[in-house]
Amino acid sequence: MRRMLSASRSSLVGVSPLDLVGVPEIAEILGVSRPSVWRYVRREDFPEPDAQVSGKRLWKRVTVERWAKRTLPLKFDPRSKRTT
Repeated sequence: MRRMLSASRSSLVGVSPLDLVGVPEIAEILGVSRPSVWRYVRREDFPEPDAQVSGKRLWKRVTVERWAKRTLPLKFDPRSKRTT
């Protein structure tokens, strides 16, 4: 399991609270379900949260959008059945 990093104040300087997104917002941005977002979060290549507030993980919107542009659509969905 990846370790959870606590937010560094310097990493959030100049970041508006409106630029931080949680799982529900990420699901909306990416057009996927919340369980799909949690699957993404567990991937090694998904960015670490930038902050944690009241037990909720938060990411900078731009970081998530950059990850999605680079990574999605996934090349292989482990839930899909191969028909080879």
